[in-house]
Amino acid sequence: MENQEPLTLGNEKPASAKSESESQQNRIWEKNHKKITEYINFHLTSSKDFPTISTIAECTKISRATVRKHIEDFYTLLESKDMVNMYRFMAGNVMRKLYSEATCGRIRSARLFMELTGFIKTPSTQVNNIIGINQTLKVNDIELTEELLQKMNQQQKDKLADLLKEARGGNHSID
Repeated sequence: MENQEPLTLGNEKPASAKSESESQQNRIWEKNHKKITEYINFHLTSSKDFPTISTIAECTKISRATVRKHIEDFYTLLESKDMVNMYRFMAGNVMRKLYSEATCGRIRSARLFMELTGFIKTPSTQVNNIIGINQTLKVNDIELTEELLQKMNQQQKDKLADLLKEARGGNHSID
């Protein structure tokens, strides 16, 4: 059998060349993203403030437009399943570090660790979970989202809380 080239129309690239080109672009994007992220982390830890886009571009040898695009795409990327899983994976490392500092006698670290793990509850304790942005609760085809909860007035929230307490076995009645 002779080696045949994939059939193409006009200037169109063959399918294998397209996927190879996309794969190369993805590798470049990931490499740039890693360089940008590492530089921001380095700058934050060494100077305690955020670098400018120009500084990031200059120090990473990546164009300002590319740096800007990566920063603008951050929240879209944050919501991607792969990134969510990576952040969840890294959260374990943060908790281990926090625990390590707590066991070395750092009171603030100990208190934060205890709050995050639920051992200490205070009225001011509020844990914002950027990783759980897309989590929803579905009951009989009705999705209960953070957005829906924010739209509810206090009376509606109280009724919902009463229903949940009753289902859990509490002695609260529903109006």
